[in-house]
Amino acid sequence: MIIMSLYITLRSKIREKLTITVRRENILLYSSLILIFLLGFLVRFFPFFKYDPLLRAYDPWYQYSVASYVSLHGYKAFFNWYDLTSWYPNGRFIPMSTYPGTPFTAATLYFILRAIGIHTDIFMVCYVFPAFMGALTCVALYFLGKEMANKNVGLLSAFFLVFCPAHISRTTAGFFDNEALGVLLTVLIFYFFVRTLKHNPIVNGTFAGLCLGYLGASWGAYLFALNLIPLSVLLLIIFRRFSYKLLQGYSLTILLGMLIIVRVPRTGIKILTGTSGLFPLLVLGLLGIIGLIEWFKVFFPDLNLRKVVVSTIPLITAGTITILYYLYKKDKLEILGGKFLSVVNPLERFAIIESVAEHIPITWGQLFFNFSVILIFFPVGLYCCIQRLRDIDLCVLVFGLTTLYFASSMVRLVLIFAPPSCLIAAFCVDTIISPYTRSLLNKKHSFKSKIKLVAILKGRINIAHVIPVDYSLLIVIFFISILGFNAYWGSRIAYEYFSTPDMILRGRTSEGEPVQFQDWQEAMMFLREMTPKDAIVASWWDYGYIINTVGNRTTVVDNATWNSTQIAWIGYALMSPPEEAARILKRYDVDYVLVHFTGAIGSSGGDEGKFVWMIRIAEEHFGQEVITESDYIDDRLGTPKEAYYNSLLYHLLYYQFSDAPEEHPVTSIPHSEHVYTTNYWLVRIYKVHY
Repeated sequence: MIIMSLYITLRSKIREKLTITVRRENILLYSSLILIFLLGFLVRFFPFFKYDPLLRAYDPWYQYSVASYVSLHGYKAFFNWYDLTSWYPNGRFIPMSTYPGTPFTAATLYFILRAIGIHTDIFMVCYVFPAFMGALTCVALYFLGKEMANKNVGLLSAFFLVFCPAHISRTTAGFFDNEALGVLLTVLIFYFFVRTLKHNPIVNGTFAGLCLGYLGASWGAYLFALNLIPLSVLLLIIFRRFSYKLLQGYSLTILLGMLIIVRVPRTGIKILTGTSGLFPLLVLGLLGIIGLIEWFKVFFPDLNLRKVVVSTIPLITAGTITILYYLYKKDKLEILGGKFLSVVNPLERFAIIESVAEHIPITWGQLFFNFSVILIFFPVGLYCCIQRLRDIDLCVLVFGLTTLYFASSMVRLVLIFAPPSCLIAAFCVDTIISPYTRSLLNKKHSFKSKIKLVAILKGRINIAHVIPVDYSLLIVIFFISILGFNAYWGSRIAYEYFSTPDMILRGRTSEGEPVQFQDWQEAMMFLREMTPKDAIVASWWDYGYIINTVGNRTTVVDNATWNSTQIAWIGYALMSPPEEAARILKRYDVDYVLVHFTGAIGSSGGDEGKFVWMIRIAEEHFGQEVITESDYIDDRLGTPKEAYYNSLLYHLLYYQFSDAPEEHPVTSIPHSEHVYTTNYWLVRIYKVHY
């Protein structure tokens, strides 16, 4: 009996220890987060239900090739990898031209899955990777929204991001590129940094710095995050919001992040010697000076340090400018350039950047296409942030306005505008609707009254005592309808537009029946099976990655576009007469030339619509004495001139094509032999004879 009573007592004690009390609202919250993750993943996983697993665009094929290489040879082999099958004849040193973060992460996930007994291949990991990271970003945005205001804002912002086409477009299954991981890390950096303003700055600053370093190893847009944080800090300083938490958190974020970034081969030490890394360090120095002043005030309260600082500002500014000018003249200071300069200043763009459709400025139609109702709530949300104006509101304002400017400058950057736009729109919706929900919960009927929106946003009116419950119910139903429309719009766009891989074009037959063109798969199979393994293939740079990775053949140029001079030579060769083109192609030992032709399906998205950029890039490098656009295109009418019809590109595109212009039929091509045309004429391949 004694043993039995001891057993019962011990069992009850153990049960008390193991009993976990879970509140009903927490169960609802966790269920909502799981649902958001699942919805975010499924919306981005639509391509799997419509097509066989296939990477969406051309760039992801290169990322896949790096991830596959790492999964086979290990992490260390990556840092010694010199690829001789691209950018022939010089090749490409992969570590110096590749961000390892995305392929390394995919390879790590592959190793983990294999270790726990899930047998899959690296291709499927890469295929699912962007959808998984996109869903994680939605969950991460919840925590940022919760930190900004409350759980409602967090859930709303995550819900908005789940169905935001701007975010879905780059995180859909098969789009295995740097953006999916990069946006997640950007949100995490901002989340941990704003937590340093209220919570433990050491812990959160460390996490923010690690995420910043991870981003610097994963995506070229790390420069945005690297300068977003100091810009937010500078605004806090201007509004006199200095604190020692800010100093500690910012110091850890920037120093730890830059310490990791300098160890990445592609970025290296130049991050410390260029203008991109100079601004964060200057703000760090400014914070240190302010911290020192505040420390002196404690021991010398009567000393007017503000006058001392103000009097030395002109001297410090002049000295800084002098040092920067000296470093610049000695070629020891790298000025921000390339794509990043073109984003900040759209008027300063090279032809090779302008030639990419996703680098053009955005239109209002594209903005609404990508954001729908979010675009309506965003400006009101900015106003709400300005009215409240806490420390985190200043940071969110910087986040939202800078990304809006960048998205307006370059259409592909709607991606980085997606998280702050969803966050600010959610804050707007919560600010407006929360008084009405309180009215419903309080169940207080009262009289009608004219209410100004400004007063509501400022919280001066308790709507629960002014608006009848039935009116509040109508307002809540109205906002739920808007959220439902947003979900429908995002799902429809994801299914109709973003689920089709770029290698599969859609169209209709002459009878009007829908058809899928899989010509790129045919062409790559021909290169793999019917050409020598050491064959060198020339094409416009858009198709370099897919020829090298899927076709498994050596290329002269590809989507990295890091050697613009070599791209200009290929553009010049394609726009030259066949005899002159053969002499240029001989320099690169080209065996085959591949062209993309969409004229047969009634489109102009192939090389016949890109030839103007071939001319402009060549003209930018070699001058108008060698090649000029006016020789190929009539300035008044915008129609091609005789030089275009004499070019190698025109001959390759329209060879034996029945619908070619009657005045310029192509029945033979000097130095070129037609070897393959795909089923719908989308890809044509020629062998070069010298």
